[in-house]
Amino acid sequence: MNFFLTSFLIKHSYPYNKQKEEDILFVIILCLKKWNTNILFFFCIFCHNKTMALTISFYDTAKISSPQVFSSYFSQMSEYRQNKINKYKKQSDKNLSLAVGILIQQGLAQYGIKEKTTVYTHNQNGKPFIKKHPEIHFNVSHSGTFAMAVFADSEVGCDIEKIQPIDLNLSYRFFCPEECEIIFSQKKISAQIELFYRFWTIKESFIKATGFGLSLPMDKIKVNLNDKIICPVKGFTNKPYYFEEIDCPQQTTGFKASVCASIATPIEILNSLL
Repeated sequence: MNFFLTSFLIKHSYPYNKQKEEDILFVIILCLKKWNTNILFFFCIFCHNKTMALTISFYDTAKISSPQVFSSYFSQMSEYRQNKINKYKKQSDKNLSLAVGILIQQGLAQYGIKEKTTVYTHNQNGKPFIKKHPEIHFNVSHSGTFAMAVFADSEVGCDIEKIQPIDLNLSYRFFCPEECEIIFSQKKISAQIELFYRFWTIKESFIKATGFGLSLPMDKIKVNLNDKIICPVKGFTNKPYYFEEIDCPQQTTGFKASVCASIATPIEILNSLL
C-alpha cells in the first residue's frame, strides 16, 4: 500500500472532513492488522507522527468576584450564555458559568469568531456545538472556583475536579473491578482518593468527548493509566480514544483534570491560566 497516496486521498477527498480522516485511518488499521503485522507497525509509526494540538485554558472566578467586573464581562456574552448564567441562584455558580463563557470567548477568538453572536446547537444528549462551525470542537468543565475549557479539531471532552473527601465505596458503582483493585491496593486513604479522582476525570472527559453523556455507564469504560488509550465500548463507540491527565496550573493545586479526544495519536497540550 502506498501510504503517501493514502494520506493524499484522505486529505483531499471532497468535501474534506476531519471525522472522515479518522474513520478512514481506523478502517485502514483494521485491514492492515489482518493483512500484515509488519506493515501495520510502520503504518502506526506514520500515524504517530501526526500530532493534534489541544488548547486548554483555566480561569479563576476570583477575577470576576466584584459586581462591576462581573457586569462588564456579562454584557459581552451571547444571549445563550447570559440565559445559562441567569438560571443559577447562587452568585458562586453564576461566576463559574460566566468564567466558562469567558473561556469559550477566548477560544473562539482563535478562529476569528465572536462568542457574542454565536448560535449554539446540541446533540440528543445535550452536548453543545457551534451551529455554523461544526468543525470546531470544544468542551468545558468547572469545579471549586476554577473553570476549564478545551478546543480541538476533533471530538474532545474535559473534566476538572477539586480533590476532597469522598465515599470510596462509590468506586464499586462507577469503576470496573480492575480499577477498584488498583484503588484499594493503596495503603493510604489519600492515595486511594487521588486515584479515584484520576479515574473519574478520565472517564468523565471520555463520556463528554463521545457526546453520550451519562447514558454511557462509567463502569463499562476501562481505563489503562499506562497506555492512555480507552478502547471501544460495545454499543457506544467503535474506535479508541486517547486521554491525557493535565498538570493544572500552580494556582489550581488540589485539583485533578483530564482531557480525552477521538484520536489514537499524540496530543500536544497548550496550557494556560487566563
